[in-house]
Order: sequence, then structure tokens, then C-alpha cells
Amino acid sequence: MLQKTKIALGISYAITALGAGFAHAADTNSAESEDFSLEEIVVTASKRGYAQSLQDISTSIQAVTQDAIEASGITDLSSVGQLAPSLNIVDVNGNGSPQISMRGITAGSFKGDSVQDQALTSVYLDDMALSAPGFTPNIELFDIQRVEVLRGPQGTLYGNGAMGGNVRFVTNKANFEEFAAKIEAGVSSIDEGGNGYSTKGMVNLPLSDTLALRVVATHQEDPSYIDNITLDNDDDNELSRSNLRTSLRYAPTDDLEITGNIFYQEQELGESGNGISYEDDGSSVIKVRDLTTAHFGETLQDNEMVVYSLNVEYQTDWVNLVSTTSFLDREYSTESNTYDVLVAFVGVQAEDSPIVHEFAQEDFSQEIRVSSANTESDLQWVVGGYYSKQKLQYDIEYLVPGFTDIVEATYGVPIELAFGAPTTAFGVGGNGPLDDLFFGDTSNEQEHLGFFGELTYRLTDKLEVLAGWRWSDWEQDYSQHYAGLFNGGETLNTGDDSFEKTTYKLSVSYDLTEDAMIYASKSTGFRFGGINDQIPLTCGANDAERNFEPDNITNLEIGAKTSWLDNRISANVTAYQSEWKNVQSQVALTHCGFAYKNNQGEQESKGVEFEITALPMRDLMLSLAGAYMEAEFVKGNTASGAEKGDTAPYVPELSLSASGEYTFPVNQELEGFVRLSYQYTGERSADYNLARTIQLQSYEIVNLRTGVRANDWTVTAFANNLLNEQEPVTGGLAFGKLSAVVSKPRTVGLTFSREF
Repeated sequence: MLQKTKIALGISYAITALGAGFAHAADTNSAESEDFSLEEIVVTASKRGYAQSLQDISTSIQAVTQDAIEASGITDLSSVGQLAPSLNIVDVNGNGSPQISMRGITAGSFKGDSVQDQALTSVYLDDMALSAPGFTPNIELFDIQRVEVLRGPQGTLYGNGAMGGNVRFVTNKANFEEFAAKIEAGVSSIDEGGNGYSTKGMVNLPLSDTLALRVVATHQEDPSYIDNITLDNDDDNELSRSNLRTSLRYAPTDDLEITGNIFYQEQELGESGNGISYEDDGSSVIKVRDLTTAHFGETLQDNEMVVYSLNVEYQTDWVNLVSTTSFLDREYSTESNTYDVLVAFVGVQAEDSPIVHEFAQEDFSQEIRVSSANTESDLQWVVGGYYSKQKLQYDIEYLVPGFTDIVEATYGVPIELAFGAPTTAFGVGGNGPLDDLFFGDTSNEQEHLGFFGELTYRLTDKLEVLAGWRWSDWEQDYSQHYAGLFNGGETLNTGDDSFEKTTYKLSVSYDLTEDAMIYASKSTGFRFGGINDQIPLTCGANDAERNFEPDNITNLEIGAKTSWLDNRISANVTAYQSEWKNVQSQVALTHCGFAYKNNQGEQESKGVEFEITALPMRDLMLSLAGAYMEAEFVKGNTASGAEKGDTAPYVPELSLSASGEYTFPVNQELEGFVRLSYQYTGERSADYNLARTIQLQSYEIVNLRTGVRANDWTVTAFANNLLNEQEPVTGGLAFGKLSAVVSKPRTVGLTFSREF
């Protein structure tokens, strides 16, 4: 009750502050002759071939502009949630690869190492799909024009994997007209931790009147702050990330534009993940004691991804034609020590016990769409086709050098007697080394074909209706080969699978005034099904179901978009209710550490989202955004442990963000600024109702930024997590230990940027 009272008081103070600002603005307006208003935000998420005002689209969408990105100091995808509370971003695995959910549509924590994993929220860089099994690249936001957050199912325009919504990063185009460049350098230090730095640069080269090149490169070394007490290593969780984006734009005529893009990212996490761990004390609430972990050896992770794309746009007086061809190549590897696993399951100790995971992905996709070009027509439409082919390969090897000798020394008998199995049950094909405890080789090829369309018709000057649909067909061929002691022998499984799905969207909008619109919509989304990875014979292979089916979601929402006081205030609100059926849930086999997926249960999500932005005076910008939701199972899933009434994991009931930025003249050449931002994340559970539900406390993050700028340079000092709030953002229980990824401690730093 006390916490809710604090929240209510906070909202009241924010509203009071806004009101005071409006009153001040009224006084100021009477004294000033110049007009000022909020900048119009345009988006291209509707795939119409032209930009539309955010306030004119009958969809729940939030856009974070480049100015807002730079002013707030958010640097990558994982920090976008600071400005978009309905976007829930957590780093479950602590490796800098965030998992995204919207409106409570989340799978919770999952392995992230299966070729059958599929995203619930899709991610795009311009028109390039970046969704990958168990992985979302942590996009660097330097020189990003805006981030578009589409909330709710986007099954018609974006297809498979957009059940919760879609996040789209729109880059700045190469400019034919003038040379431009920008550099940024920063240093940072974390409380009781290490130091970090970042370097970023952009150059725009007009090569001719019709040809231009834009190159963006960044490198970031995050400061570390977690100590490994087993190895007596301080600040053990180094994370580095490098990005390269190039765009070559060619426009031989006024009607034709061809753009080639390359996006490259490499991410390395050395020695330790971002998680802390300590002995289980029987508590259901994770409380941070200290920022330490305890494990033998290093945990090394390397993520490398490159995406090539070719975008062709052709315009006539009556249609826009867009073709996007892309190819994604990703390699991921991790090596970690499994000392605790050996002790728990085999009863032997081996400090040198690495398990190596290697994942490779190749995606080819082609989308062609045609849309109406006459923006003044009462009828607007877009139709298109999509094809993709994906190859996935996942290998795992658990090779413990000297394991045979360690077992004999521990139990006093040969390994085949210690485990009651012939040596042919070990290794690969009965011929591999006995020290090869587990071997897995999984691969598949997937093909996806889809056709989609949306039609909008303005019935009157105020009333508009929209109808959209998409048909999708998907099939895969797969091969699974497992062997080794932990598999109980050798197993092989091959086959194919296929699914077909249709989604739709209906909406109606009505303009109350020139500055106010209301709308209502119904939309659907889905994920394809798949084949479970093989469960080792030692786990009880019959416990797992072979296939899992598609799941689907139906969403109803109503909303309003409004502007006030000559566009000095914008206020948008949306209420929604969604039903997620046939939920693909991960079932953990706690007795052996493996898991599989099945379709059980039904989840209902309902809530309200709002955004308010105000410019009460020319030099003061205020914003307040929030999301209140209830996401719970209305039909349980016995196998996964989810029961009726359980809340969705990692989904807070209440999320809020607020900020205020004030600019002021220092002298005739310099301008000063100060920005204070606040983020609140409510209580969450870390998983479904298993033997003991792990609870995560609410937390609040306050950031402060201040500095000076001139026409072409800016110096900024910042303090992120100013109050040094250290609360778990993820958590779990395994092998008798509680583990969590904690909000990053207070980080202070300085950045310098200059434009040329």
C-alpha cells in the first residue's frame, strides 16, 4: 500500500508540475510574440512508401526521435525502454543480448540455444529483419533517425514473430547535397567497478549529384562491476561491442532510388556474465547482497552478425514500388565452465570442464510491395509478397579432459561399472572419447512464403476504415544427432514439418477535431510451430512431445490521439485486451536440466498505455509515459508449472517514465542544458508458479545529464542510476543457488561530440 501511495503521489506531482508549466506558458505567451510548438513526428512503419504523421495513424505506436535519443543519452536497444515503458526489455542471460516483450506477451526465461526458438516481438533495421532464435542484436543508436515501437500484433504487415509488436530502427539516409561528419567520444566509471569508454563516428560523402555514401562506426567497452570470488577476480564481466553500418544510395532519376546497406555487429563478453549468484536461503524474493559470482573458469561469449540488403524504390504518379532483398549471416559461440553441473549430477569434481556451444544462421529474404501513390485519394492500399529461406546449425560438445580417470579415482571402479553402461554408450557412435559427456548436432532449413495487403478507405471527411490480411506458409526439414554419457547413448532423428496461417486486422478511426482522433481495432498475430530438440534418453525421452503447434493472439484496442494549445501538448492513450491461445511454453525437466516446448494454457493481457509530451515554454520540455497491465494465465499449463491466475514472467503491473529538460543561454555562443529522467518498474515474478516462484522487487532509476553546446559541439556530463539502485532485473534458482542480473550500478561519465 505504501508503494502504491508513493506512485500515486509521484503521478500527482508530475501532473501538478505539468499544470504549473502550462500556467507559466500562458503568462509567457502574453509576453512573447514568437510562436513555438512540438515538432511533428513522422513514421514509415505502415509500409505505404511515404511518411505519415504519428498523430494521424490509427495504431498504437510510439516513436523516439534522434533528438530524444541524443538528449536522453540512450545508446542501444536495451535502454530504449527508458523512454517507452510498454516496451519491456530484459537481459535474461546476462550477455548483452536483450529479450523484448510488449503487453505481457513473453516466454519468460528460455535457453536461447535452440534452432526452434522464435521471437515474440520482431526487430527491424529499416526493412531488414534482424530477429534470430534466442538472440536480439543490441543495436547501437548512434546516427539513428528514430525508433518506431508498434504495440500489439503486427501479423498483417510483419508476419511471423510479431505477436507482441514490432520495433523498427530507421537510419539516416546518405545525403547527396553536402558533406557531413560527426564524432563522439566518451568515458565512464561505475560505482565500485571498472572504467569504460566509447568511440563513435559518422561520415556522409556526396560522390555525385546522384550517388552518396554514409558510413557509421562505433566501439564500446562497458565498465565491469561483478567480482568472481572463486577465482578472486575483480570486475569480471567485461563487455565490448563494435558496429559498422554503410549505406550507398544511388538515384539515377527522380523516380528511381537504389540503396545498398551493410550492417555488422560483433559482441564479446569475457570471463563472466552479468549475473550474480549466492547460496539459496529459502527466500522467494531475490535481494542483492553484493555484486559477486562464484564459478570456476571463464565464460567466453562471441556474437557476430552481418546483414546485407538491397533496397529499390520506384515511384510513378499512381503507385510506389519497393523491393527489399537481404541476407543475414550470424555466428554465435560460448564456452562456459560446468563444475557445478558435474558435482550435482555425477558427483565428481573437475575444475577443467568446459561446455562449448556453436550456433550458425543464414537467412535470405525477399519482399516486394506496391502501394498507392496519391496521398490525397480517399482510397489508400498496399499489397506485397514475402519469401525467406533460413539455414540454422547448432552444435554442442561437453568434453571434460581426464573425466574417465577422475571417475575411477572417485568411485574406485572403471567408468562403465560406475555408471552401469557399456562404453559404447559414451562418446559419439561408440567410437568417440569416453570423456565426451555430451554431443549434439542439430540443423534445419526453413522456407516461408507470404502474401499481404492493407486497404484504407475514407468514408467521410472524418471517418476512415482499414482492413488488412496476410497468408503465410512455412515448412522445414530438420536433423538431430545426439550422443554421449549425458544422452544415454546415440540418437538420431530426421524429418520435416509444415504450417499454414492467415492473420487479419480491422480498424476504424474518427476525427473529432483537426487535433483529436479516436480509433478502435482488432488484430491477430502468430508464431509458427516446430520440432522439439531431442531429450536425452537419460532424461526420459518419452516425457517430451515431438511437435509443438503454432500459437496465436487476438487483440482488441481503443485509443485516442490528441494535440492541445496549438500543438504545445500531445497526449495519446490506448486501452487493450488480448487473448494468447495455444501458448508455446517451455517445460523444464528439473531432474536433468533439459527442456522442451508444448502447447498448453491461455494467457490474457489487458492494460492502458499513455504518452504525454509538453512544451510549456520554449526552453522546457516535459514528458510522462506509462503502462499499466495485467497479464495472467486464464487457463493453466500443468507441464510448465503455470497455473490459472499466474502472472506472466518479467511483466510489471506498472511501468512509468518521466523526464524534464531545460535549456538556457550561457553567453552569446553557448547554451547550457540540464535533463533529469525517472524510470519506475514494478514488481515481477521471474517465472511461472513452479516449486517456488522467485519474486523481483520494484525499482526506480534516476538519470541526470547536464552540459553545454555550441553550433557544432557538445560536452555532456552524466550520472546514470544516480541513486545507485541495485535491484534484480532477472532472476532464477538452479543447483541450490539464486542468481540474478542486477540493474547496473551508478555510472558517471563525460562525452564530447562534434559535427562537421
